[in-house]
Amino acid sequence: MSVVKIDAHRRVYVPKDIELDADEVVILRQGEALVLIPVPRRPIPIDVKGGVKELKAKAEASARDDALERHQRRGG
Repeated sequence: MSVVKIDAHRRVYVPKDIELDADEVVILRQGEALVLIPVPRRPIPIDVKGGVKELKAKAEASARDDALERHQRRGG
């Protein structure tokens, strides 16, 4: 783990000892923490069958099922 400073322009410099092979990252908020996810320089092509609406419906159903499963494990 490294502690880094944020400059006046809100820039954060990643230390060289942390391997980060990316020019861009996605920042996600996880509670009080920020998670940096490297964006690949060359995206991996995938063959997706179905349109955006179908994929969105599948993702929402999967998220709903996952949430219900977690709720049941917690005694809900």
